[in-house]
Amino acid sequence: MIRSLRRAEGAIAAQEAGNALAWASCCRALLEAIGDSLYTVVGIPLSIANYHIAIRSCIGGTFDEFDFRIQELEANLIHFTHARRLTKSERDDVPLE
Repeated sequence: MIRSLRRAEGAIAAQEAGNALAWASCCRALLEAIGDSLYTVVGIPLSIANYHIAIRSCIGGTFDEFDFRIQELEANLIHFTHARRLTKSERDDVPLE
């Protein structure tokens, strides 16, 4: 979010300075960042909706399973935080808890 804000601010500053090349570059980067964010955010509500009973049980402290994970939600959030798919060797270094 902060990077998107900075890109928007950069586009505004470039427009005010009359620098078309910098404006276009900032706008392109902003659109790319928004697209990357949308890719991740689109799947989150459906994942939460599909598992809302288990999530509520976990929050309430009544869920019986020790190791509960929502794989697609985890994958989307990891992709978002790392901005790319991880290789097999990198997956060992990413905390999944």
